Amino acid sequence: MDREDGSNLFHALARMDSPLSRTCEKAIDTIKHNPSATEDEKTRVKSAVMSLLKGNQELHEYLSKNFPEFDFTNKGNVLFNQLKNKYDGKSGV
Repeated sequence: MDREDGSNLFHALARMDSPLSRTCEKAIDTIKHNPSATEDEKTRVKSAVMSLLKGNQELHEYLSKNFPEFDFTNKGNVLFNQLKNKYDGKSGV
């Protein structure tokens, strides 16, 4: 992966951060409060959510390791939050 690919992945992660978080929270809340959901269904939903979040985290870690400007903790964190706000439609970006 070259820097341009890293930048594209960084932007994609920023774009999907809030929708992914909201979707995972909604899935957990929905299954938790569904009295007809079986324990197996609850376990499968929780497992799917964890897989999505783990994959997202691993992509963040890959970028941080291979592209310091996308490290998510220093300069990269500021840029990530700016992009996330942009994609979330928040003002000031």
